Amino acid sequence: MAKTLAEEPPILTGSLTRDKLAHLIHEKVGIGKGDARRFVDVAFARMDEGIVKDGKLDLSGFGTFEVIDKKVRKDSHFEAVEGLRKSIRFEQSPELDFTPAGEKKKSNKKEKP
Repeated sequence: MAKTLAEEPPILTGSLTRDKLAHLIHEKVGIGKGDARRFVDVAFARMDEGIVKDGKLDLSGFGTFEVIDKKVRKDSHFEAVEGLRKSIRFEQSPELDFTPAGEKKKSNKKEKP
């Protein structure tokens, strides 16, 4: 039985990779897997170029990526390097529930004494 465009692809859970995103586009739009992957690669490349050129990328309804300067931290194994390094800051949309990678969600459970 052939899929129709009205059928919804599975909801994405866990880590979102370029391959998962391309597969979702392939399923939803009905284009070939290779074309879907190229679309994803081009879209991310253009977003990268925009951030580099303008220092900021606003994805409406999702959030804003912004290039910021951060002080270089001292590392116990290396000498500290003076100056600044470029970093990306992400500010989420108020409608979005988001936890950056590497951060744990705060639990609402009360700790036992």
